[in-house]
Amino acid sequence: MAGVIVDLDHWRRARRLLPILVDRHGLAFFLDEHVGFPAPPVLHEGRLQRCVDVAAGWLERRSGRQVDDVGRDTLLGLLRQLLLQRVLMGASQQKR
Repeated sequence: MAGVIVDLDHWRRARRLLPILVDRHGLAFFLDEHVGFPAPPVLHEGRLQRCVDVAAGWLERRSGRQVDDVGRDTLLGLLRQLLLQRVLMGASQQKR
């Protein structure tokens, strides 16, 4: 991402919002239920995109500025990183 300008206010707010969304929905919501053991967990792209859309909408309302494509890509990257950390930490992958 060399040479890319990221809105720091959006980034700061996203760092607080995304863990809340993951905690609220649970890790299992973001995993593809059609891929099971013994295969490693696979993220469900549609659910990731829905979460990014919700987060982008919230950020736009709070900041008054539109989240551009770079901002959405940043949100998606932060979300993937957070989910990977949760999987590696051994978070429950079962639905509530």
